[in-house]
Amino acid sequence: MAAPLIMRKTLRGLEPANDLAADILRKVKLGDTVRVDIKRPRSLQWHKRYWVLVGMISDNSPYTPDEVHALIKLRCGCAKIIQERNGNITCIPDSIAFNKMDGIAWAQFWERVVDYVAADLLPGVPKETLASELAQLVGVAA
Repeated sequence: MAAPLIMRKTLRGLEPANDLAADILRKVKLGDTVRVDIKRPRSLQWHKRYWVLVGMISDNSPYTPDEVHALIKLRCGCAKIIQERNGNITCIPDSIAFNKMDGIAWAQFWERVVDYVAADLLPGVPKETLASELAQLVGVAA
């Protein structure tokens, strides 16, 4: 039985956070040993906030949204370095897909994004202002 379970930590320990998790957990017998991988799922609202930011930058720069997205990933540490046989080194943007980046990794990436955008792509806009405006637009905590 290899299924991801969404759990919630309570004073009693980890408990199922939804019906699917409860159903799967009921099938585990008392005394069974199971493997648990702790990951904080990423929020769809956080993802939406990122794409609102990308659009905002694109609207106020000569870059397309795809170019802004690639630039942010390259400058904020979401990239792969590839060395060719001839020794040439190329850096390409990596994925920010939900299955590639959990909530913890996303939060770290987001901090770098806000720092970079405030310093280089929208200079003069304090990062606190940027974060709070995005939070208001999307309805997610800054």
